[in-house]
Amino acid sequence: MGEGSSTVDVTLAEPFLLGQTEVTQGQWREVMGTEPCRGKRYVIDHDDAAVTYVTWHDAVTFCETLTARERASGALDTTKRYRLPTGAEWEWACRAGTISTFSFGDDAIVLGAHAWYGNDWDAAAELPIPGGNTASQQYAHEVRLKQPNAWRLFDMHGNVFEWIDGAGRPPVVDAFATRSSTLAESEACRGGSWLLGPLQCRSAFQKRHKAAGVSGDLGFRIAMTLEGADDAASGTSSRSQEP
Repeated sequence: MGEGSSTVDVTLAEPFLLGQTEVTQGQWREVMGTEPCRGKRYVIDHDDAAVTYVTWHDAVTFCETLTARERASGALDTTKRYRLPTGAEWEWACRAGTISTFSFGDDAIVLGAHAWYGNDWDAAAELPIPGGNTASQQYAHEVRLKQPNAWRLFDMHGNVFEWIDGAGRPPVVDAFATRSSTLAESEACRGGSWLLGPLQCRSAFQKRHKAAGVSGDLGFRIAMTLEGADDAASGTSSRSQEP
């Protein structure tokens, strides 16, 4: 799991659902009643743009709040909850059955059809390596504008990095239980962003960010465990990158 070149087989303990898109500004406002990225740098104010400038703690709170609201309305069974995906879940969903560099293959030349991404950096020359498609659009974009992966998940590559639930740690039993009492100083995020280049948009790439920090290229998407579902039918065996 991570950004190495070797692979390891991973079996996910339970089948799960993953949000088709990153959580948007409109969805955040509807659930939380706030606008964390309005007026900030690297932001376009649009209901369908991925929400940014949210900490890992904020993302967890969003999941808890949405869970409580939908349980109260009867829209969500009390045995179910929204949460952040684990790193293994996120990568398995991103790959959509592939073992290539990206979910669509190994060729970064066509990345622009699938992702909003920036330039790589040539450290020796201290110059950007051309190829990104966000030079004049430096902000988190509206979701669903790029081609999805084979499982119809949008923006798994690029647009914004996505917070995940720990670096390999299992998700908590309940979002209202002990997870918030064991907050780490940093948490992992996946997927690359509009700011960075193809290397950071790979299916395997992972970086860490201060859990209490925010960024104009960092958001999240939500997940839900499907307890009691047929694991074989849900395809929980994945092929993933080692650190």
